[in-house]
Amino acid sequence: MHAKPFITSRLIKTHRRSMLVFDNTPSFAHLTNEADRRAALEIHRDFERELKDQHPGILHEAVSGPQPLRQQLVFLIALYCTKHSISYETLKQSIIDSNADPSLEGLFKHDSGKTTVNLHVLDSNSLRRVYLQIPKAFRTPIPTQTMWKEEKEEKEEKEEKEESAKTTKTTKTTKPTKAIKKNRHKNTMFTWVCCDSCSKWRRLYNHNASIPLPDVWTCSMHPLDITCNTPADEMVVGETVTG
Repeated sequence: MHAKPFITSRLIKTHRRSMLVFDNTPSFAHLTNEADRRAALEIHRDFERELKDQHPGILHEAVSGPQPLRQQLVFLIALYCTKHSISYETLKQSIIDSNADPSLEGLFKHDSGKTTVNLHVLDSNSLRRVYLQIPKAFRTPIPTQTMWKEEKEEKEEKEEKEESAKTTKTTKTTKPTKAIKKNRHKNTMFTWVCCDSCSKWRRLYNHNASIPLPDVWTCSMHPLDITCNTPADEMVVGETVTG
């Protein structure tokens, strides 16, 4: 059975438009300590920021495997809905078509003409089915290396121009140069952390070093939905450790 594709809101004349606001946050209900929940939430936010820096085509390719990451599916669904002005009614129907319950607690919250959505309330299978309803034409393929490089350069140049426009003083700025920014994209920074349950080492990407990790850290707190059964991360050729 094939999933029905999303229909953009502007094609549905009879539906009442309701602005969707996405607040996709896991519950972390399995963490009983408040400090652990705060730390896990910060890791989750860091990973969300990392997703925003990725080309959508790379993420679409990443979720095409048999076990896509929940956060990537959630991010891509929210991105499509926001970009194409998907209405509450359309998203709700897509969830129903995915054999999920749209009345799940915390999935939709209505207030003052807007609807807040937390897609993490859905289970992984439902998320996958909702994602597959996005028209194939909008599941952007990975661009060629040259196209991706050009897009990054254009984005960086635009950011530099916007930053320059905001700066009215002639004092020297500490903003990184374009060359430094390119190097930052090339060399991904991450933090190594060891699980206190299975003693396996894991990478935490874009972790804010100024925010200490909890005294007891386990694989269940990793933003990529891994478990202690997941193979440990290994250092690769050319990888260096600082700090």
